Amino acid sequence: MVLVRHQEDQKRGSSGSVRGEELQRLFTALDSIGSNTGRIVEVVGAPGTGKSRLVSDLTQEACQRNVKLLSGRCVDAEREIPFHPFVHALSGPSALDLIDRLPADSAQLLRGAFVDTPSWDGSTYKLTSPERVQFRKAVRTLLAHSAGPGMVLVLDDFHHADPDSVELLDYLVRFPVPRLLLVIAHRNRQASARLRSSFAHGVALGTVERVELGALSLSQSSQILGLPPYDERLRHLYRQSDGNPAYLLMLAHGDPEASSKSVDCDAELGTDMLLGELAALSTDEKTVVTAAAVIGDRFDLAALTAVAELDSDEVRRSVAHLLGRDILRPVGTRAQYTFRHPVVRRLVCAHTDPLWRLSAHRRALRVLLDRNAPVASQAAHVECLLDHLEPQDLPTLVRVADHAVRSDPSSSVRWLRAMLHTLPDDGRHRAERLQLSLKLACALMAAGRAAESRELYLRTLDQIPPCPPRVRASAVILCAQLENMLGHHVEAGRLLEDELAQLPSDTSTEAVELILARQFVMSMQRRLDSTTLMERCVRLSQQHEDRANEAGALAALALERLFNGDVGGAEAAATACASIVDMLPDAELGEHVDYLAMLGGAEVHLDRFAQAKRHFTRGVSIARASRAHHHVPVMLLGLSTVYHQIGPLESALHTAAEAGQLARVMGADHVLGLTLARQAACVSATEGHAHPEKAVALAEEALGLLSSDCFYRGIEAVLIFADAVLTAGDPHGCRALLLDAGHGPNLPRVPLMQRARCFEKLTAAAVAAGDTAAAATWARSAHSAALSTGVPSHGAFAMSAKAHVLSATGDHEAAMLGYRSAADLFSAAKMLVAHARTLILAAASASDCARYDEAATLLALARELARRCGARHEYENARRHQRRLDRLVKNAEAASEPGDVAALLTAREIEIARMAGKGERTKDIAEALSLSPRTVDVHLTNIYRKLGIKSRAALANRLFRATGPAGA
Repeated sequence: MVLVRHQEDQKRGSSGSVRGEELQRLFTALDSIGSNTGRIVEVVGAPGTGKSRLVSDLTQEACQRNVKLLSGRCVDAEREIPFHPFVHALSGPSALDLIDRLPADSAQLLRGAFVDTPSWDGSTYKLTSPERVQFRKAVRTLLAHSAGPGMVLVLDDFHHADPDSVELLDYLVRFPVPRLLLVIAHRNRQASARLRSSFAHGVALGTVERVELGALSLSQSSQILGLPPYDERLRHLYRQSDGNPAYLLMLAHGDPEASSKSVDCDAELGTDMLLGELAALSTDEKTVVTAAAVIGDRFDLAALTAVAELDSDEVRRSVAHLLGRDILRPVGTRAQYTFRHPVVRRLVCAHTDPLWRLSAHRRALRVLLDRNAPVASQAAHVECLLDHLEPQDLPTLVRVADHAVRSDPSSSVRWLRAMLHTLPDDGRHRAERLQLSLKLACALMAAGRAAESRELYLRTLDQIPPCPPRVRASAVILCAQLENMLGHHVEAGRLLEDELAQLPSDTSTEAVELILARQFVMSMQRRLDSTTLMERCVRLSQQHEDRANEAGALAALALERLFNGDVGGAEAAATACASIVDMLPDAELGEHVDYLAMLGGAEVHLDRFAQAKRHFTRGVSIARASRAHHHVPVMLLGLSTVYHQIGPLESALHTAAEAGQLARVMGADHVLGLTLARQAACVSATEGHAHPEKAVALAEEALGLLSSDCFYRGIEAVLIFADAVLTAGDPHGCRALLLDAGHGPNLPRVPLMQRARCFEKLTAAAVAAGDTAAAATWARSAHSAALSTGVPSHGAFAMSAKAHVLSATGDHEAAMLGYRSAADLFSAAKMLVAHARTLILAAASASDCARYDEAATLLALARELARRCGARHEYENARRHQRRLDRLVKNAEAASEPGDVAALLTAREIEIARMAGKGERTKDIAEALSLSPRTVDVHLTNIYRKLGIKSRAALANRLFRATGPAGA
């Protein structure tokens, strides 16, 4: 019957009924009530875990079984009244009748407690030690007489018990009352040390059974709310409540998905009980607990004192009392505190006077600002003040918004807009409104809303006066950088040129910065300022002792010299720039991140990949920490380019994808196109022939996003697209792409620093298409382009192009030497991916001229390099060539034994072999067979490779062993 009733309670969804295991233990104790040995059950748990509900279910069961029941409840207000829980429980008429039957001295003591209760006052009524002992014995005797055949005594909230009641309970624990089930419910954290010690000894003696109510399971929470266990809303509420049923109900209250009539009713009861607990606090304690709720999840005494506006001693005493009541709890070993649960804090906030709370938030925000606390901890206070801003709040909120730009730009945008709305739009506040508008534009930029930021900058620029020039110049540069990032290169350049024309002096620091910003923008359009102007900027920066601008001018000078083919001058400028940048602190480069971008770009073209990686990485860090968030995707793109050359390719792909995500959020389609192109290059290097269509699709999408006036970055994207198309097996498409982008066979539109690579790609496409004559022409063009720069990687591309032609015409030994030279140059440049790819080509040529041992060595090195940099495509390519090499070696070994030469050679090769074996010259063989001497040499090379020999003498010997004299 008990089990059936328990199941029915569970169906109703009550919070107490889900404690089936704990309730069954109480019912089991109730079953043994008639034994001569009394039983004591301690029900212990944190507030809200369901202790009172559990003992209530027990008392209902006792009543249904017709078991005699007495109950009492401790309250904090009666903590000073001796024995008050026992007095409440035993003050019935039957107990009074039993008192009269006791010895006179015991009856007198009990009558004073149970009959004359109103006159009892702990401050005036005192019991001597012998009287206390006698009183405890008398109560035990009274309970034994009252128990009769069996009785249940339930005392709830015993953590509020007075010290005399605790002593009495300790006595009953040591001397249990026969046929009595004594159930004590309490909160362990609020119980006195004496009470906890008594129960601990009782558990050790076996006279006390502990029923501890811990956190509910997810399944139990599901029963309470009537939601399925897999419901995500239930899981969210369960995590928030920490498995506490009272908090679970309160959190679900009012939620249409998790609430019901019974849930709302139980939640309201729990709220009322918690409010009653708070109502019992003193005035100072209420003020302190309210201040704590305003401050946040964690707080210390100093913060409480400042927000509560109380004396520090009063705050200290109040905190001690709140800790004793388990409303506050200490945090670790630090002198910090928190609420016992966030629900308690939320309830305190909800029932605080709104005006007091508003002023408290202002005081809390000042405390956090003085401590330089993280912006995240200040955000809640700022949000509370937004709808009630006052002029005196603005300086404080501006400081918070400035900090939030780095960590929470979206909140910074919201706060700054609220401040602009509050500030009057009149002449008195013009300067403040301009400052807030510029800050808002920066915040919008940091939040990835580049288009909005650009529009606000353009509107604000019309209002910024020409003096001081520093403020206006900085705003113009930021606006131009945004225009440039969004692909508006012409507009960006015009904006900078117009501002330069309005400056009172063309030698000022502002002029230098505007010129350098224009140089960065114009580099996208193949229109660079002269070397003379850049050198002048270097000198002006030196005169101003402005190291940051000097570094920027040197970086711009390096780029300008690269575009004009002065590689030596570019190297000197880049070296000087790097030496300055590496000594400057990040703070000085915060507004000049574009200088690092220009330096990194120059270093990439100069094969200084390690230095470029360092500067791009630093640029990403500085851009994220400053207001230059629009530079982050550009820096990540540069870093991805470096990783693509030196590995690992996984980092190159990840970095490019991150840059693309940022560019997409910012609405910078131009930058997004560049990131997609870089991702295509990474996919081609990692997946290659396995999924060539993926790289082609990415590269095609990239070209569709890039503007036509971005020649430099656009050519890079075309190169990547052409490479993907060639890998996919379309050499004609590859050639068409490159010639169209370069404006003809001489590639006049391709920058000099990319021309050797383009010509190498054209050579490879021509070889794949079978046009060796065109391939030879492209290879010569690649050689000329490489000579004009002297950059090692350009020489490597030129050597590779020449080797492509040699391999196509059958001169495999010369091709192998060419590829090895190219590989050495790629190795010097630390370009691991290109190094591995070229070694594989060298190994293929070595195999073709029967240099098998050398081929095996080259392939082993290629596999290791490909593994190291994550080039899966090249790794698999090397393994494929290794399998081909194994077959060639096996064939050569088989060919070294006498056998049928006809099984290894073609008819033409047999014919030439017989004539060469007789000692005839190449020229004579060519005339006899109507072939060119070059063709005869190619056939002989193939014959040597297939037969595993290296000379005509070896050929004659091989034919003699295979066929005898007749074969000769």
